[in-house]
Amino acid sequence: MDEPRNRDEDEDAQKNESSFEEMLDTLGHFGRFQIRVFVILTLMDLSNQPVSMLFIFSHYVPPWTCLRLAENASLPNNTDGLCSFNSSKCVEFDYDFTNALTSLITEFDLVCDMSYIPKLSISLQMVGVFFGAMVSGYFADWIGRKKTLIAFACLMIVTQIVVGFSNSWVMYVIVRISSGFFNGGALNVCFALPIEFVGTKWRTFCACFVMYGVGSSLTSAVAYLTRDWRHTAFITASFGIPLIPAIVLWVPESVRWLTMKGRFKEADEIIRWMARTNKTKIPDLNLLRLIAAKDRREQEKIRKHGYLDLFKTRKLALQTCVIIYCWFSCAAINYGISSMYSTFEGTVFVNVVAGAFVTMPADWSVIFVANRFGRRRSFFFYMLIPITCMVVVVIIGALNKKEELGILTTVLVLIGNAGISSCWTLASIYSAEIYATVIRSIGCAAGSMGARVGGITAPQIAYLGLISHWMIPYVFYAFLAITSTIFVLFWLPETNGKNLKDALREHNDTQQNKLMKTMPDDDTSTAI
Repeated sequence: MDEPRNRDEDEDAQKNESSFEEMLDTLGHFGRFQIRVFVILTLMDLSNQPVSMLFIFSHYVPPWTCLRLAENASLPNNTDGLCSFNSSKCVEFDYDFTNALTSLITEFDLVCDMSYIPKLSISLQMVGVFFGAMVSGYFADWIGRKKTLIAFACLMIVTQIVVGFSNSWVMYVIVRISSGFFNGGALNVCFALPIEFVGTKWRTFCACFVMYGVGSSLTSAVAYLTRDWRHTAFITASFGIPLIPAIVLWVPESVRWLTMKGRFKEADEIIRWMARTNKTKIPDLNLLRLIAAKDRREQEKIRKHGYLDLFKTRKLALQTCVIIYCWFSCAAINYGISSMYSTFEGTVFVNVVAGAFVTMPADWSVIFVANRFGRRRSFFFYMLIPITCMVVVVIIGALNKKEELGILTTVLVLIGNAGISSCWTLASIYSAEIYATVIRSIGCAAGSMGARVGGITAPQIAYLGLISHWMIPYVFYAFLAITSTIFVLFWLPETNGKNLKDALREHNDTQQNKLMKTMPDDDTSTAI
């Protein structure tokens, strides 16, 4: 008696699975309404990115000389970068502001024995991002996506302004942790909300088309014009202010969230709003009730699962470890290189803008390349870029040619960082496609946490280059890039064009091994 009932439930589930897509078939998968929502939330990158990248300018270390040693000890002729002499420490510094700007370092003398503080503050900021992304997910499910976004965005703007009033490096670090917390939450919701309004064919586009590079370039332009890190914080904080009213007026609450909460009247109004804006017919609103019933069933299934289910079988555990490692590696390399912009050949302003203009087309190209050549091949192609660039940089360092080839080194690092950014995007897509529905959100969260750990680790890897040899971080980056590529090629399956798994049992090793025999030769390398 149980078997027919289960078959009926599966048929109902399949019917309800397509209900929202059926509504979008009528409403439009990416019409005027979705475009407006997407544009507004994408423009939030212009506010989110300056908060993330302010440290590039607030931590700028200009050339400096020692003016006075402790106990008035006599100074040698060359005092450039002098921290101590004859057991006497430097206590007064003179900074060269030519082609530079005031920074936290110049205001509070965070050099020599205090040089670890800027890198530590970046790691602590990333800790804030880690918890902000985590907490915002709970709030988004509790009070709604829109309210969560508005709250986190407003508090992010406020804390960015407060950063500019820091009267000590301790206050700066504390406020940066707070701004990182709200920044992580705002980023999380800005990424997820527009995807809930578009059809499946447009989700990859929405995930890949970002404006982080534009946000970085605007921040660099402000820093160049003001030459003051406090003014840069104040002005960039204002970027998000006009977008708050736009979100209030033109970005609705998620229809899926409203139906999950049983708020069908509000959901009906948004569907009608979408139909008016897209100039399409109003679909059968009763489908919202079917969607709600289906989503509740899925939520009940999800509640029965936790992070341990990501390691339930040997194959699934290995794939999870690879995904987390890829997220970690991409974040560690990306944030690590970003924290070293001021050490490259040329001015920090030009380096930031150049990096942005190289990264943006690389990120956008993923939309076409990943669909044309598949996820795994695309990951290999894009990761070859940073591998090649980092290896060449290491060779330049080994030959002691950095001074002669400084510009080439900078170009290679920026190009390599663009490739890493594209791989990060691919890792995000992989996370969404490789897991079964009941553990998909948990799998994506695990990957994201790996990235946050990478962001926390990144400044410390970069700091090794300051206290030892400048080449050491690039050795780490090359190692992370190479190992990530090997792991993906050997232990992740191709997911492009494959049906998403619905049940956890589809990850079973025995079933997977049977499937391996029927896969084309291109996929045989995924076997353990």
